[in-house]
Amino acid sequence: MPRRQAQERLRQICRGLAEAHPASNKDWSVDLADLKKSLVGDSETQLLVLSGSVFFVLLIVCANVAALYVVRGTARQRELSIRASLGASRVRILRQLVTESAVIAVLAAGLGTALAAGAVSLIREHGPRDLPRLEEIQMDARALLFAAGLALFVGLLSGVAPAAQSVGRDLQTGMRSGGRGMTEGSRSSRTRAALVSAEVALAVMLLSGSALLAKSFWSLAHEDLGFRTDHLLTLFVSMPSTKFLVGDKYQGGKVEQYIDRLVTALRSLPGVSNVGVGMYAPLSGGGYQIWQQFRALSDQGRGGQSVNGINQVVTPEYFAALGVPLRRGRLFTSADNSGSPAVVLINEAFARVGFVDTNPVGRLVMLEGEPKPREIVGVVGNMKPGLPSEPAPPQVYLPEAQHPVPMLALFLRTRQDPELLAKAVQRRVLEVDAGVPAYRVRSAEELVSRSLATKRFVMQVMAGFAGLSVALALIGLYGVLAYSVAQRTQEFGVRLALGAGPAQVVALVARQGLALVLAGVGGGLLGAIALAKAMSSLLYRVSPRDPAVLTMVAAAVFIPAMLSCWIPARRAATVDPAVALRE
Repeated sequence: MPRRQAQERLRQICRGLAEAHPASNKDWSVDLADLKKSLVGDSETQLLVLSGSVFFVLLIVCANVAALYVVRGTARQRELSIRASLGASRVRILRQLVTESAVIAVLAAGLGTALAAGAVSLIREHGPRDLPRLEEIQMDARALLFAAGLALFVGLLSGVAPAAQSVGRDLQTGMRSGGRGMTEGSRSSRTRAALVSAEVALAVMLLSGSALLAKSFWSLAHEDLGFRTDHLLTLFVSMPSTKFLVGDKYQGGKVEQYIDRLVTALRSLPGVSNVGVGMYAPLSGGGYQIWQQFRALSDQGRGGQSVNGINQVVTPEYFAALGVPLRRGRLFTSADNSGSPAVVLINEAFARVGFVDTNPVGRLVMLEGEPKPREIVGVVGNMKPGLPSEPAPPQVYLPEAQHPVPMLALFLRTRQDPELLAKAVQRRVLEVDAGVPAYRVRSAEELVSRSLATKRFVMQVMAGFAGLSVALALIGLYGVLAYSVAQRTQEFGVRLALGAGPAQVVALVARQGLALVLAGVGGGLLGAIALAKAMSSLLYRVSPRDPAVLTMVAAAVFIPAMLSCWIPARRAATVDPAVALRE
């Protein structure tokens, strides 16, 4: 069945249920949603970003290992020359070098698998609860086979090219040189330089992505939600049908009486300043979130703009308890009851859509399923009912006394840490009615933290990968320059003997490192912009080309990189010319 046809069929069923059972089905509607998207949400994109981070680190490791193999190949040139002179073919020598790299990769994979098993346990225990199928993560046979295959691939990727380069040299010339005065070829030097620059570029890209996520997370954590989260406790009660349902209808009088007793009891607790009641808690805290079609009627009470928004039932103290500001008109009062004219409040988002450039106070709005329109008596500020990154949708608020509901979300404004009142609140709810317990007792700040848990997890893991990549790049840079200094010891000795100062030698080595760093940082920043565009769906109020982030990342890599250059450069300046010339 086509999706549109299925959607219409479900709406027909909903309308039939509402007519047959208005107490339990009135105001309800159904929307079809993609099952995978509903279960996974944006976690798929976040996991892809983490997988990309792992891939970047893997490439940096491969480049680092390949650079070490190039160095080792140069250092073992005499050994390889002896093997060749004793009859070993190039293919046999190549096979030996590749086998060595594969064995090292497999041993490293064994250690990595053991560490990964521990990391999986930590993630399963401390990872965000809204990460899909978190409890199913484990190191099974497929993961082990993948690790083994990846180890062999990495061993070949890192070892084949350096091994081929080592075998490709004139081994007999290396033997005749006897190892004295042997220097690396320009090809080996260029290969190592390219590998190090690539490491720096990949580290810059990964660090840029991590920094953008961190700035985006900071923006989300400090986003204006439309209500005050400090000193606010949320909880739920669900009124059983055996107590409040007579026949097929909820008894409004019984519901009102229970709410009055509950609010009075909770407000009497020490440390509680106000208590509000609604249908659901914001930030996906739970409860009923009902989307409806509303019609903002014209000033003649006809026609008007159709608006899709959220229907929320609240008590008069709801807005004061949450700290939602009044923009126009008035809030609900105790006079807005079942015997008074039907009224509503709307938020600013509804006013912008339904009443463009018009004061909505005093106008009428028709709710789906109700026979008569309701008068708008006020406009309140926007409040985000979902994630902080989602815009505030149009909302219509109904007074609870005119529209009783069986499930309640309560909001307690406290004068102390709300967590300290949790147990007392649960006991007081049971004292009011032992058959209606409280559940999901949480502070609003905890709801904010939970709503950002997955994004925080992705940010922290990516930051760890970024830090590791920068460390690996710095180690690779230091290793290349240190080896270069060791190979050029005689050259530096000659320069110092001929009158060159230590500062000139330091500058000579530093320039070599600076060229590698600048090439890597420049290429990395270009790649970072492309990477940020790919992960733009995870960013919030952050530009992929944020100059502050790119500048900070460039400095964060450049400064320690130059320190890595300075250490071997300083060592080159301290070479004893007499000792160097005798080597």
